[in-house]
Amino acid sequence: MYQISTGRAKAAIGMLAVLVLAGCSSSQTRDGYSASAQPPVVSKGQALSQEVSEFLATGAGQSTRYFASTYWGDNVELTTDSIYYAASGRNCRQVTVNTMTGTSASRWLACDAGNGLWVAVRPLASGAR
Repeated sequence: MYQISTGRAKAAIGMLAVLVLAGCSSSQTRDGYSASAQPPVVSKGQALSQEVSEFLATGAGQSTRYFASTYWGDNVELTTDSIYYAASGRNCRQVTVNTMTGTSASRWLACDAGNGLWVAVRPLASGAR
């Protein structure tokens, strides 16, 4: 019967632990980005006009403004929520879109595309906050 001395077993386990930790602390991932690097920002969604983008970038939370022409249609009133940093790595905010006739209202998620323009990402459920 083969017996391993306690000292050799501890040394072998210690070496294995060092190798595992060294592998986990590697600064490169499979795709070549370092673990601390930000992922590239991808602009998803419909680009909004410069005028709407400026309003979304600079308006305070609960700001409201009328626009003659937007991605959501003509003669609409936009009301913004506060800007927040989203998991996508972009600044985003919820936008309430009201038609001037008052017949329809919808909520949308809009995010900074990183090029001075904002994009309408997707509609939100009516109870989303």
